[in-house]
Amino acid sequence: MKLTEHTRTKIICTIGPKCNSEKALKELKMSGMDIARINMSHGLYDEVQLTVNNIVKIRGDDTFPLLAFDTRGPEIRVKIEKPIEIKEGERVVLSGLNGNGKIKINLDRLDKIKKGMDVLVDDGNLRMVVDRDGDEVVCVAANSYIVKPGKAMNIPDMKMDEGVPTEKDKNDIFLGLKNKVDYVFLSFISNAAEIRKVRDFIRDMNGHMPVLIAKIENKEAIRNINEIIKEADGIMVARGDLAVEIGMGHCFSAQKMITKKCLLMKKPFIMATQMLESMTEASTPTRAEVSDVGNAVLDSCDCVMLSGETATGRHPAHVVRTMKTIVRDAEFFKYGERKEKSRAMLIFMHHYSDHVVELKYSYKAPVVIISKDEYVLRQVGHHAGFFCFRMKSDEHYEQTIKRVKKSYGIDEYEWIIVGDERNNVN
Repeated sequence: MKLTEHTRTKIICTIGPKCNSEKALKELKMSGMDIARINMSHGLYDEVQLTVNNIVKIRGDDTFPLLAFDTRGPEIRVKIEKPIEIKEGERVVLSGLNGNGKIKINLDRLDKIKKGMDVLVDDGNLRMVVDRDGDEVVCVAANSYIVKPGKAMNIPDMKMDEGVPTEKDKNDIFLGLKNKVDYVFLSFISNAAEIRKVRDFIRDMNGHMPVLIAKIENKEAIRNINEIIKEADGIMVARGDLAVEIGMGHCFSAQKMITKKCLLMKKPFIMATQMLESMTEASTPTRAEVSDVGNAVLDSCDCVMLSGETATGRHPAHVVRTMKTIVRDAEFFKYGERKEKSRAMLIFMHHYSDHVVELKYSYKAPVVIISKDEYVLRQVGHHAGFFCFRMKSDEHYEQTIKRVKKSYGIDEYEWIIVGDERNNVN
């Protein structure tokens, strides 16, 4: 596919029951998927492994799509057997798994839940306020709602006992390392120390080091945003839980603050949650969704992410094509009309270099990273404006350049070799 047919901004697709077959994954790849995300909050390991195997099969001779595991983190879930109706003004008792509360949750200790705290269920669709704390927590429902089993619960002002990585996170990451996962999206990160703990765990496992993306989705993360951006390899603006935790009215300013800091600190970032949510059912996006995706591109985000739209939606591949169309339009507005002749920078990378990655902030033309090392290619595959090409082990530079030009339809190019004095311009 020619460079002019690619988008600079990468598209992440969440893989679920609607698109985890080899055939469906091929269609997603052809439609524009760059990274396949597996949400480790759902599914058994056998199911995850089958999905990973299918992703590897559709790669063929290239390295795409890249693979991301999204950890669950220290999450609170409602543990009930069947849906229950909560009525406005009702007094609702919360308990641990062994208690007798109307709503049971996966917390052993409830002593950190204090009177006056908000308790939010299912993305804030049910709001309750703690009226009595102690051994038995009693909440008053602010609205009526039917709570379904397994829904997430947020208590924004309560600090969780268990930090990142949880035992489940470690098991999930270990499975990822066995499958040479490219990215780990770390849920509910609160500080830089938690990211370092994950790195230490991976080193102890003697595994390759995947790209660690910190998901910003709680008040602690906002308070510690500078240290998190500095420590992480990249950032995800996870607007779902973030909006629940800090309040919908503060989500926009938080999003803009995070993106601004990422650009200043030269860290890649991902925009996520409900980007084309209406297309889970509908065949066209809302005008507001089109603007949301377009503005993310104008804000220089590296990736835009699809969640339920592809995982459980009615037409996953169509959603990806729609996303690509919107992104191309936004990039046309941002970078101007595409010229008749395609120009690019070709960089032969024998090892990963932060200095090369920083080119994206100053070099306007697309950059093609060429390497014999698959690991190097996967380290840069999520950066906007960077495209990857695998060099054959017995190939000379000039031979590779011919293949790159043909594959990407490049007319004019500069090329350099990282770590070598050789520097040619054509």
